[in-house]
Amino acid sequence: MAFRAEIYKVMMAGPGDVKEERSIIREVIADWNAVHAQDRAVVLLPVSWETDAAPSMSARAQEVINEQVLDPCDILVAVFWTRLGTPTGASQSGTVEEIERHVASGKLAMLYFSDAPLSPSHVDRLQYDALVRFRESCQQRGMVESYQSLFEFREKFARHLAQNVRSLTGLAPSGPVESPTVDTPLRTRRVTISDTAKELLCAAVAPGGGGRILIFPVNVGDSIQTENLVMNDPNNHRDTARWRAAIDELASLGLIQQTSYAPVTIYELQQLGYEAADQICRPT
Repeated sequence: MAFRAEIYKVMMAGPGDVKEERSIIREVIADWNAVHAQDRAVVLLPVSWETDAAPSMSARAQEVINEQVLDPCDILVAVFWTRLGTPTGASQSGTVEEIERHVASGKLAMLYFSDAPLSPSHVDRLQYDALVRFRESCQQRGMVESYQSLFEFREKFARHLAQNVRSLTGLAPSGPVESPTVDTPLRTRRVTISDTAKELLCAAVAPGGGGRILIFPVNVGDSIQTENLVMNDPNNHRDTARWRAAIDELASLGLIQQTSYAPVTIYELQQLGYEAADQICRPT
């Protein structure tokens, strides 16, 4: 039987000094697809002007990019570090023009600003000052995110992507097959939780679990564990992606909250998480 899925395009935007972050965006999207695409019949497709724009003399270059690449996109992810970018003739930079056009169309824009250390000798002061002003204007208009390392960016973007895709598509955090249900204490809403997320939550509240989920960087990848139990095989990228998706799911539901980023990423169970565990982790 043929696999049919709805495609959501994700525009990757940013000046030339955030190439590593853009690679991470592609990797995180690939992880999401590997875990969720089949069950949710949704595929995320990363696009950028470098790979998806075709030559055209019909308009100025950025306008061509806007029409060919940006306009068909559902989500825009923009990342900045030291530069704002090159002026387009109509805006301060191509990235800024893409953000403004995307936001004006009523679509989702996710903005990230790096707070990683800077070497003064490698900073274009005019570019950096313009970036600071743009960042301040964005903070006054909406919610933006910052990060201090590539590791922290990966963690935050993966969680935010899971939250926003769920909201954008109207999907529950899990597919139709995995659907144990949990009521909130006030009985005001119902959420579904996948089997993997259920297993992780229950491991965290089990004796010795410590009420925490930890991600330890190891030589071969990341070890995802509670205080006393390793959940994944760090050598298996697909298995790690599955458990990362479970963490994103629990965080998006407010059951856990990230309290530490490096060198060990730590998620603490919240009150709602304990209350949910009381219902779905009862001994049978």
